[in-house]
Amino acid sequence: MHYFKKLQNNLIEAKNRGDCAAYIKYRTMRTSLGLFDKYRFKLMQHILGLRQNLGVVIDIGSNIGLMATFYRTASTILLYDLDAFTIRCAKMVLSGRENVSYIQANLKNIPCRTNTFDTVISLETIEHIPPEEQKEVLNDLIRIT
Repeated sequence: MHYFKKLQNNLIEAKNRGDCAAYIKYRTMRTSLGLFDKYRFKLMQHILGLRQNLGVVIDIGSNIGLMATFYRTASTILLYDLDAFTIRCAKMVLSGRENVSYIQANLKNIPCRTNTFDTVISLETIEHIPPEEQKEVLNDLIRIT
């Protein structure tokens, strides 16, 4: 079996068991080994490094919060994901970070005030939203920024 396929199967099994420690391990392995993930992380690290101060950040579709490790200049970070399990895992990944909070919700009517965030980050999220709802979601992201 192809190695990445096996990692993906391990991820699914860990999630089905509710095993955050295993899920984090396999997610991190998949991210560090995948060329796409490697270059995506390097690109985001470079882009985020260009900003002196990220201010208040919302990470839409944050999964287990691996990207949040790059938000060094953020004053506050809100990880926002639909999946309660990945939010629970993100709390383990980012334990000890006092400036991080979490919301488990969908992207319809984001429960945040207008102009709350200085930086909105959303990677690999829009393709999971039905096409007829994408414009509404993007307008809501603009609203909270």
